[in-house]
Amino acid sequence: MQEKRRAILVVGAPRSGTSAAAQVISRLGVNFGNPDRFIDPQLNRHNPIFFELESLNRINDAIFGYFDKEWSDFDWLPKREVFSESVSNLFYSPVLQFIEQEFQNSPIIGLKDPRFCFTLPLWESVLNKIGFNVQYVLVRRSAQDIFKSNHSINQQPPNVNFRLVAHSYLMASEFIKSRPSAVLQYEDLLSAPRQSIQEVCRVLSLPSDNIDNAIASINKKLRHHNKQSAPSDYRYFSEIVDKRLDGNINASLYEEVCQSVSSDINKKSDNFAILNPHKLAYIENLSRAPITLLRIFNALWSRFDRQSIRQFIHTILAHTERDYRIWLKVFDSASTLSRQIHLSKNPLISVILPVYNPPIKFLDEAIKSVRQQTYPHWELCIADDASSDPAVRELIIKHAKEDSRIRYTFRPENGHISAASNSALELASGEYSALLDHDDLLHPRALQFVAEAINLHPEAEIIYSDEDKLDPNGNRKDPYFKPDFNYDLFLSQNMISHLGVYKTETMRKIGGFRVGMEGSQDYDLALRTLATAGSEKIIHIPRVLYHWRISEQSVASGSEAKPYAFTTGLSAINLYLLQKGVTASVRFFPQASSYQVIYAPPRPRPTIAFILLKSYTPSQIQALLESVSEYPASIYLIWNRSRQGEVPPQLQAVSGINIIEQPNSAHNIGALNQALQSLNEEYLCFLSADADSFSENWLDVLIGRASQPDAGAISPILLRKNQRLHGSGMITQEDGTLVNLFSGLKADRVRYYGWSHLARNFSVVSEKYFLIKREHFLAAGEFANIFSTFSYAVADLCMRLLKMGKRNVVIPYASIQIESPFALFSNIKKIKDKRNFRRIWKDDIAFDPAFNPNLTVKFSDIRFITQHKK
Repeated sequence: MQEKRRAILVVGAPRSGTSAAAQVISRLGVNFGNPDRFIDPQLNRHNPIFFELESLNRINDAIFGYFDKEWSDFDWLPKREVFSESVSNLFYSPVLQFIEQEFQNSPIIGLKDPRFCFTLPLWESVLNKIGFNVQYVLVRRSAQDIFKSNHSINQQPPNVNFRLVAHSYLMASEFIKSRPSAVLQYEDLLSAPRQSIQEVCRVLSLPSDNIDNAIASINKKLRHHNKQSAPSDYRYFSEIVDKRLDGNINASLYEEVCQSVSSDINKKSDNFAILNPHKLAYIENLSRAPITLLRIFNALWSRFDRQSIRQFIHTILAHTERDYRIWLKVFDSASTLSRQIHLSKNPLISVILPVYNPPIKFLDEAIKSVRQQTYPHWELCIADDASSDPAVRELIIKHAKEDSRIRYTFRPENGHISAASNSALELASGEYSALLDHDDLLHPRALQFVAEAINLHPEAEIIYSDEDKLDPNGNRKDPYFKPDFNYDLFLSQNMISHLGVYKTETMRKIGGFRVGMEGSQDYDLALRTLATAGSEKIIHIPRVLYHWRISEQSVASGSEAKPYAFTTGLSAINLYLLQKGVTASVRFFPQASSYQVIYAPPRPRPTIAFILLKSYTPSQIQALLESVSEYPASIYLIWNRSRQGEVPPQLQAVSGINIIEQPNSAHNIGALNQALQSLNEEYLCFLSADADSFSENWLDVLIGRASQPDAGAISPILLRKNQRLHGSGMITQEDGTLVNLFSGLKADRVRYYGWSHLARNFSVVSEKYFLIKREHFLAAGEFANIFSTFSYAVADLCMRLLKMGKRNVVIPYASIQIESPFALFSNIKKIKDKRNFRRIWKDDIAFDPAFNPNLTVKFSDIRFITQHKK
């Protein structure tokens, strides 16, 4: 009887030494594949020989994609039961193809990827079916070294690295503890390589003839570890992991501890109201983390007896502010300010500064921030609105004497900010006018970047930048990294705000600042400029060029400071919509100090085709029909008999459902396009996830927006059963990945300047549930046959809609609760589709205009980048 082939899986936490271990094992006669197809180590700053095949990496990508997860998601707990027989069968063919292409008939193959820690059950099942006996090498390394190495690569804070290492080790060790496996201690491999390698040979029945060759492959430069250098809490954590790996931990005791920790976090959450939503998100993540992670955290907490629980949580959650400090150091340092520019045109920029009784110190700093600009071609136009403090006049005159570029006027009577701003505008002779409040600051290079933008976009009517805030101690915090002009978000909040720069001629043509709009006078100005000039002439500079001062009188301190501002904001939006001939209602959304625009659906109500790409139950279909009862709606169920079997009698019996059978053996985009050709409804609504609960008037909200001439794909917010978000629109990344924003986070929390609760444009919407006008769908060319998965077919459609000048919108105040996040279309083919998507749209997805190059998505939430992209 022929001996079974063997597969040795090298497993360990990221940066634990799995590359070094794989290199040693390869010298013992184990085939890890063609080195020419290993992932480029320079992209990851890993071992010079990485021993990780790109094709293997893509399969693990697909596994995580199938479950709608990232491997760093800490709520990801892939026990054996998660990987059902059907899931195993789904991945059988791609794994078999991978094995045949990479290893042919090699009797012993080696596979290495740190993400095996989470996908081992599936790989063992599939490899067994192919005909392999599976063995494991678990590479362990001191926690201190892993933390230092991980931090040098990803700049993650300690609490994140704690969780990543714990999660990786505990998941892997739990699975392989009763299976044929060798434990290779990284430090021992470096200090006593012969003994370590001999033990691996013994346990895995590998020939020992090549031990000397294996020892010679060990990189002497890797001998930099020092077990004794670890701080006490790192050493304690390492002991906890080691004990857990060795099975010496009392599970029932940890279960009890876990429950108390989770309860304590929930009780204490109310005490952290002073923390911003980004920090509170970490408390959420902690309270819902896998049980083993809570145990680790509890063990760590006991080591911090010198701090209160509140102080400790503040310490581990404060990385948002810490990340911004890192961002400032990397992207806004003195060295970046020294860059010289050479412009073909040096436009004069007038800075409009209305003044009324500000603190003298703040006004002095505001004026100095203009005088200290690196770009010299400016004029400062100050209009004092009859300040009662004589020091204000004295300070203005003093600065004007020192710099001839300062022009001023003293109004005889107080007329409020709109009138004062108009008086300052009368002094302006520049081609463009920049707005500055009397207690805020301009970044030293603000006008320099504006001048660059004018040179690149001479047609620009509005130029705006990112912004941050100044606390009472002068520290910069809470940056707002904005998207490029985002029409629906702009109608939800004044995302232009500061720094806002306008073409002076246009400002005068539309009448300047409108008296009566005080508090939202700049929002009203931007809306009227938009109505006149159009969105194509609004240019975004993705740099923080303006610093709001947080004070009791400033809107930056909260909506309570100037409540009248939001009343005038409502008026400004309503006047804009009236001017555009759009019928809509606008309501204030106080949780995010923003607005929600609800467009009136067309009358009579249009016909809609609901296309079900998943096998709905009769009760779910009934719930859908009841929620759209006021519309002439038709239900179409796309059914594949060869894949799904016979149509269940209970579905055939549902009144009003039309079943369209696909001819092929698997769902494919071409067959779907063919099925759609027979439909003639005015709107198409695609559903590829089970849905059984709908918010009130959800369809009116979606149809109202979809009926606008600029509408592309319109999506509601999708909720899971536990009232967490399935997602809030997709962010495209340079490699073709689609990231589901806010996925898994609590739906009732307002995140990043209201983005989770405000209508806004996305480049791509989720394929799970979206609505589109049929004529726009056909004009865009339907779904492209080149794609095999529905998610990328929809992404490609959305990109083509953008090219047509349409806007794809996610509207959170229309919500649908979905039963499952999984689509009927197989996600395993995403690997090829991702490559095709990147090839077609590489120039458009390198920077997603609906996002910001200074932001990234980690743990489904928004974070600041802390290092230059490679």
